[in-house]
Amino acid sequence: MPDGSVSYVIQFDGLINSDNSINLSDLGESLQGFAKILVCVGNFVSTGQYNRKYSTLGTKVTTNAKLEKGCIELPVSVSPEVANLFSGFAGAVFSPIIAYVISRRKKKEMEYLSAALQQSLAQNKELQDRLMATIDKMSDGLVSATRQALSPIGKSCNTVSVLDEEKRPIVSADRSLKEYFDKPIQKVDEEKTYEGLLTELDKVTGACKLSLNGQDSDTRINGLITDPALQTEQNDYVSSFASGDVLKFKAKAQLSKDNDIVKLFISNTVK
Repeated sequence: MPDGSVSYVIQFDGLINSDNSINLSDLGESLQGFAKILVCVGNFVSTGQYNRKYSTLGTKVTTNAKLEKGCIELPVSVSPEVANLFSGFAGAVFSPIIAYVISRRKKKEMEYLSAALQQSLAQNKELQDRLMATIDKMSDGLVSATRQALSPIGKSCNTVSVLDEEKRPIVSADRSLKEYFDKPIQKVDEEKTYEGLLTELDKVTGACKLSLNGQDSDTRINGLITDPALQTEQNDYVSSFASGDVLKFKAKAQLSKDNDIVKLFISNTVK
């Protein structure tokens, strides 16, 4: 990646309407979604920051289309404004981040991304953890863009894939993955007691990230602290976050269709 750019192929396979056509509105919506994902990831690789104001970012995403029988392929070139955070490794970390964003973010995708960060950042564990937290936040923020990117599945094609320059698969999405992103959260669980570490905390808004005891240490869950005690000068949340000590608390959980915890609404701490 000598010029700082990285190239991919977005592939729409199993065209439904005919061998050489795709619904233009489906294609347009999908490309808008992919543009947002690639611009955000390109900006992250450059700066280590997540910025969802797509139109203000310096990363450029360009393409020209190639038609194949039964399949449409769009070569895409992503050119970040600068690429110094992962100097020499930007290409190696770009693909795992894309695969992580367009996935269920289970253990397999987490391990793939963690390995890429370790390789790129050597022994800088603190920076790895900080960037992983930012990638989690970015992935959450790009859920609607991912829905857009996968929108043609089931309507105009059977699968949507991102391939590298050699057309090796980075990530491939089918109907089950599309349904995963389309389906709303099913239920809110009853209030329970949890224990875990606060890995991010915004004292003003109460937004936070948590790593729960008994789960993979790399798995972080979104949280929102509704307890008014958070605004007091000295409180258990800030103390736990600053010291790195385990926090015991009560919360209601939003659950996905797979009964995985999507978000925790924290009401108070437990002594």
